[in-house]
Amino acid sequence: QKAVVCIKSISRYKVISASADKTAVLWNIMSSPPQKLSSIYNIPGKEHSMNIACHYFREDGLVSVPDGDLILCAVTGRKTVFMPMTQSQSNGSSLEVKADRTVMSDCESNPIPSSEKLKVSSVALLPCRQLVLLGCEGEIHVCL
Repeated sequence: QKAVVCIKSISRYKVISASADKTAVLWNIMSSPPQKLSSIYNIPGKEHSMNIACHYFREDGLVSVPDGDLILCAVTGRKTVFMPMTQSQSNGSSLEVKADRTVMSDCESNPIPSSEKLKVSSVALLPCRQLVLLGCEGEIHVCL
């Protein structure tokens, strides 16, 4: 385990953390100590910067997501992960899943070429429009 570099609040009792070892973990903070519910390892990122966003679909009721209502988005350069995170433990142990990385596409569905890696500093999801906003060096890039 390496240092936690990012923490995001998901709901009143749940947070997601990303660490320098490229692992995202969903925590139940109602228990003491906090209980690890699930994790996704090998997410894109650098040791000292992780760009993650997530959306809890149960709150808006707009979309049904197989394997869970919480979607994790992790982005660096041109690589991304969009994966559901399980919000409950099975048999008292947390679920660990390897990230399935893909290449981001621009608004016209063209994959971002390796020669144009983006320097991502922030990420936001627009789930109703199925878009991702990336903050990059004074610009906003809209991706699919």
